[in-house]
Amino acid sequence: MMAIRREVQAEIDATRAAMAALRAAVMVRPVASTVEMGIKPRLQREAGQMLTLAELYTEHTGVELTIEQAPEYTAEVVAWPWRKDAARRKVINAIHRLRSGAQSGVVGSTARTAMNYFASIWPCDLAWPVDIPRPEKKDAA
Repeated sequence: MMAIRREVQAEIDATRAAMAALRAAVMVRPVASTVEMGIKPRLQREAGQMLTLAELYTEHTGVELTIEQAPEYTAEVVAWPWRKDAARRKVINAIHRLRSGAQSGVVGSTARTAMNYFASIWPCDLAWPVDIPRPEKKDAA
């Protein structure tokens, strides 16, 4: 086995000690709030709107919004670079992550995709919530 120079060993030991101190500091730090973690209130609001629309849709139609059961996306897919099925999957997966607590907010592109998805599948006999801005529904492409 090759001997390590004394100054190199000292650096290794100092690095190990610093890592141990960092690990200890991380373990005792309280969980940060969503604001401290950088999750903007708008992202949380949009996530809440997505969940509200999903719950209202499911209550009204009896269709659980899962990959297997969610209706097909019917509006134009101009504002984002995905196919209709990919846009639908993006929305359904985001709703699943929000429900499970894996995330507490959504990025703007996901929120816009979700709002357009819900506008495209929203039942005619169900009122859109007044506190959630509804995107203009476009004819199927």
